[in-house]
Amino acid sequence: MRYTLTFVKTGREWKAAAYHTTVFTPGVGQPLQVRLGYPRDAKLLILNADDLAVSHSEDVASFAALDQKLITSATVMVPCPWFTEVASYAKARPDADLGLHLTFTSEWQGYRWDRLLRALW
Repeated sequence: MRYTLTFVKTGREWKAAAYHTTVFTPGVGQPLQVRLGYPRDAKLLILNADDLAVSHSEDVASFAALDQKLITSATVMVPCPWFTEVASYAKARPDADLGLHLTFTSEWQGYRWDRLLRALW
């Protein structure tokens, strides 16, 4: 643990004004592969299913890969048309490692979805 004290000088005296305690987690400063239990020189490949909710076929393939442990995580695009399908999957599998893919605009001319803020209202 590390303690940080902040002092303020008032006239000729110093007074403690604040303190902060930092707890160091074991392995901090170590490379990711070491923290995951692999040797320092190990090369890891992390597979993530990206763009969930863009299409039904994307969701079906990603759900199968997650369920079969072929991948361990996926990222969801909230304003996309198939978001409710992903939400149902996530509700049924609370242990699924799903993150948010920040989606502010639609990049394709022939396939559009609404703006993020409107999708959340």
